[in-house]
Amino acid sequence: MSRRKMHADQADIDIPLVRELVAVQFPQWAALPLEPVDSSGVVNAIYRLGTDLSVRLPLRPSSADIVQREQAKLAAFLPVAIPSVEAIGSPTDAFPGEWSVHRWLAGTHPSPDALADPRRLATDLAAFVDEFRTALDVDDATWLRGRGRVLSQILIVWSYQKDTNPAVANSARHVIGEVLAAPR
Repeated sequence: MSRRKMHADQADIDIPLVRELVAVQFPQWAALPLEPVDSSGVVNAIYRLGTDLSVRLPLRPSSADIVQREQAKLAAFLPVAIPSVEAIGSPTDAFPGEWSVHRWLAGTHPSPDALADPRRLATDLAAFVDEFRTALDVDDATWLRGRGRVLSQILIVWSYQKDTNPAVANSARHVIGEVLAAPR
């Protein structure tokens, strides 16, 4: 079964496609169980591969070395572990973009209603944002424009998903509230 379309130009990604990509490019993992990960994400489709790995495919494929750029730019700023990249798949006729196999990190996605320690999560995220902002070396006006861009993008996500994807719409609604509530 294919994932629900979130973008007009979204790739058709399903278990047979992921299984084919893994089998052809990384045969050492071809026999591992494969199942989709339920996610409210709007950028990647994620599949669990065995007990220790995951496969991540961009919903809008690109061959622009996105995986390597994400790892190089984000990993240094994050105050928590991120899944390590175990392999990067090449574009094919069946999937025209770069995709990746990552080490699986145990845990659950945070949701506003089910956080064990929301203050700690907020503190960790604030530390990340502060470090990232410092590394970007942007002034207050630029940072404020960036906040406006986030609000613009999340409003688009909410309006597009409000009737079809409650998990994404709820996350978007929460982000809208947080952006609007942030000090100026």
